This record gives sequence, structure tokens and C-alpha cells, in this order.
Amino acid sequence: MEDCMSGIEPRRLTNKELVRIAADMAHDGSMPQNFQIEVVRRLNFYTQGAGVSIADESPNNPAQLELPL
Repeated sequence: MEDCMSGIEPRRLTNKELVRIAADMAHDGSMPQNFQIEVVRRLNFYTQGAGVSIADESPNNPAQLELPL
């Protein structure tokens, strides 16, 4: 999939397009770094850097570490 995505700039995609394409690339292991960075950049923007965690909604797992954003 990376070959067909090589000309696409992730910053020009809508959120819906970015999530759909990134999910497909993540599934087959072909997500390039520029897509990874854009997904994290938008996640940080929309959460306003808040310490929101999936772990907050589920039982605590002491082996799970928080990732800084």
C-alpha cells in the first residue's frame, strides 16, 4: 500500500481519510513515518495534550506505562 500512498501528504487529509488510510497501513505494517507523525500530532492536538488514557477506563495494569504526548 505504501507505493500507492507515496505521493499523498498526510497533513492534507481530512481526519476521516487519515484514520482510514493509516488504519489500513498499520494493519499490513506499511505505515510510513510521516503518517505515524501526523496521527500522533492530531491525537495530541485534539486531546490538547491531556493525560487521557484508555487505561483510565479499564482496570489498572501495573505493567502498562503511560506514553508522554
